[in-house]
Amino acid sequence: YPLCALAVSDERPVSTQSTWEFETEEAVVIRDGIKMEIPRRDLVPGDLIYLQVGKKCPADCRMIRIESATLQTNQALFTGETDAVHKQTESLDFPEGHHVVDQDKKNIIFWGTTIVRGYCYAIVVLTGQKTSMGTIQRELGDDGDEIKTPLGEKLDEFAELLSKVITVICIVVWLINIGHFTDPEFGGALNGAIYYFKIAVSLAVAAIPEGLPAVVTTCLALGTMRMAKKNAIVRTLKSVETLGYVR
Repeated sequence: YPLCALAVSDERPVSTQSTWEFETEEAVVIRDGIKMEIPRRDLVPGDLIYLQVGKKCPADCRMIRIESATLQTNQALFTGETDAVHKQTESLDFPEGHHVVDQDKKNIIFWGTTIVRGYCYAIVVLTGQKTSMGTIQRELGDDGDEIKTPLGEKLDEFAELLSKVITVICIVVWLINIGHFTDPEFGGALNGAIYYFKIAVSLAVAAIPEGLPAVVTTCLALGTMRMAKKNAIVRTLKSVETLGYVR
């Protein structure tokens, strides 16, 4: 029989790597009429900053003045747009009820995007986790929180139900034997109560399905193998879990 080896890896997908690795360390800010470089972490909303070609934007900024014929940014990392995006200083007017997305904000330069053409002045409006990139970071779970898959939720519900049933059965078993607590072989009611309590705990331990995780993992691995035979390659077992709930 073929030998199957199953391994669990804690490697994060590339898409969930910390977005902070794309930040710029320094920012050119104008304070009291003096242009200076300060650490990005010292920026606050309302700061006037200067952006030039080749530099990354240190925060979400509202562009107020262009110092060149045009200004373009590379937002591929942020929005997936491969072409450079033209920015403008004019206010944007959207029809009532229009859902505004980040791609529509042509007068906003987003944190982490690169200036590929032009020079400008902009006002900082959002910093840190409040930026659009910071929001994406939270949604990707960089803080360690993990979104449960449908199968994971079902297993949690099953485990909770099973624990309640086991607890009730153990209590019933212990109560049924109350009359035997005083049997002479125990030498006292307390010793009898402890003896039957140990029996109830043993039943609880025996009722726990210790092999369930291995069975679930094996089933998911077999599903992955069947998909691979049909040229459908998945990177993680969680993909197989979720695909089973797609209709």
